[in-house]
Amino acid sequence: MSARAGVMVAAGLALVLDLAGITWGLPARWHPDEKADTAAEMALAPRLRPDSFINPSLPLYLMAPALWLQARLAQAGVLHGRAADALLLGRALSALAGAAAVYVLGRAALRVHARLGALPAFLFALIPGAVNLCHFATPESWLLLGTAATLAHARGPRPSASSSASRRRRSTRRPPFSCRPSPPFGCATLLRRPVRRAAVS
Repeated sequence: MSARAGVMVAAGLALVLDLAGITWGLPARWHPDEKADTAAEMALAPRLRPDSFINPSLPLYLMAPALWLQARLAQAGVLHGRAADALLLGRALSALAGAAAVYVLGRAALRVHARLGALPAFLFALIPGAVNLCHFATPESWLLLGTAATLAHARGPRPSASSSASRRRRSTRRPPFSCRPSPPFGCATLLRRPVRRAAVS
């Protein structure tokens, strides 16, 4: 199995682990930071302002389109019971965000340290803290995805052809001085300047 395929397997493993027990506590709302109901209300109103900004609001906007579609399908009678629960869909989206974070970080690790293969992705997928956070419709899973995406694009700009040629010219240019060992004084510096010889009379 190739390293890229291994990263995909690690992302799939993360998704399975994050979805396990997704119905915990439903239909009750035991976790105070799960704001899927708020995002659904924002999508149906429609409005952009949440009830409060105690929690990050960007995940609410990311979840809103899917929650709007779920609410419309429930109103049309297509979805019933737990399938129409906004919190269940919010948790599923959180699990998807966690799996996407594993995939993005795994691909980034392949570009930087190809010899590690899919090991970073599997380690990330199996971290108990990450699995726990991705079980709930809270901002942490989206934060993990954003952090992974930031790390993936933080490798710096690729050198252009002109900068590479300039760097090669600098590397082949003769340095103004050289250093060679000269015990017991360690290193003797020899300036590379032309030596003027005295005129022979």
